[in-house]
Amino acid sequence: MRRSNSNRAATYTELNDARRDLLEVLEGLENGDWDKPTLCEGWRVRDVVSHLASAPDAKVWKVASGMLRARGNVDRMLDEAARDLGERPVDEILEHFRSNVEATSLPPTVEPEQFLTDVVIHSLDICQPNGWELHLPADRIRLVLSKLVTLSGPFRGKERAEGLHFDTTDIDWRCGCGDDVRGPSRALLLALAGRTSACDQLTGDGVGELASRH
Repeated sequence: MRRSNSNRAATYTELNDARRDLLEVLEGLENGDWDKPTLCEGWRVRDVVSHLASAPDAKVWKVASGMLRARGNVDRMLDEAARDLGERPVDEILEHFRSNVEATSLPPTVEPEQFLTDVVIHSLDICQPNGWELHLPADRIRLVLSKLVTLSGPFRGKERAEGLHFDTTDIDWRCGCGDDVRGPSRALLLALAGRTSACDQLTGDGVGELASRH
């Protein structure tokens, strides 16, 4: 039990650090940058940040209400909420995100490791296509990669990873059995999360199969 509590505390530390690292990027943006596209199809920077800012505020009744409006479709619920919140003034979105940087509350049914994965992937969604530098330590990447390959749900990393062997070329992490997929850790993160364009940075006999699972 003691070790489990220690691991949970370490995950929360990484989660808060990941949000601070993204906040550092966001605080340096110009107003026009908030309308730039991201790797989340149809979402602008302001939409993705709104999604991340509001996640710690999610309560069971809010999720239930959103699911009712979205007719039970989780993806639709998240999309509608992000777009709606993304219409707020930039200053309001940024302050909302800032206010939850050290939040410890989690959306219903979401584990800390899964929440960390969401923050890291969406931080890359924002920064990668726009050429913005994001601090992302190797230990955090390893933690998220190891969680991502076990997750179904929105990211579907488990389904994408099945029957493939992954090997990062810039940090010490490998996983799975099957046809090889090799490349930079950030590209692997994005590819496993369904960002098809990241597959262009990968090599190996399994890349085609991975790309087909998006």
